[in-house]
Amino acid sequence: PAGLDALVPALRGADLVVASTGAVGTVIGVDAVREALSGRPPGPGQGPLLFLLDLAVPRDVDPAVAELPGVVLADLDDLQGLLAERNASAREEVERVRAIVAEEVRRFAEWRRAARLAPLIRALRARGEAVVAAELARASSRLVGLDDREREAVEALARAVVAKLLHGPITALKRQGAGDSLARAAAELFDVEFRPIP
Repeated sequence: PAGLDALVPALRGADLVVASTGAVGTVIGVDAVREALSGRPPGPGQGPLLFLLDLAVPRDVDPAVAELPGVVLADLDDLQGLLAERNASAREEVERVRAIVAEEVRRFAEWRRAARLAPLIRALRARGEAVVAAELARASSRLVGLDDREREAVEALARAVVAKLLHGPITALKRQGAGDSLARAAAELFDVEFRPIP
């Protein structure tokens, strides 16, 4: 500790000065800093000899000090600008993170809904397969004259028709926002059981 009368020797031995007094005018002037730096060897890698951080309001350090070679002066305005830049960058990062989270929540909701409705969707497809099998069995006497290739074509056609008919309802069930009431209606219309996974 030292009084202001020992300011120049104190500056001469310092690399960093934090100024924060309640003085009304400047405490560290250009002449004091110039005198303190005279005869000092250059900083490492030709960097600054003295860094002054002025936290006082009003300012403790004369702004003209920044013009001296080997001196860096920063004050509350500089810190405020730096924080504003970082805050803007942080806000952009937060928005990016929010977008990622929103997308993952949407995907999870879709996956969860598909998992809940999986038994119903399997039941609908099984019902379609059962209808195809029953109708092919009923028409087997009329298909007796077909060779294997023609029979396979008829069976494939029947399965394709059922798949097309089920595609719309299944897509509607999987759609985001579709409630259980739609699933119950589909189960009732197609005469299958609806037991959603909790």
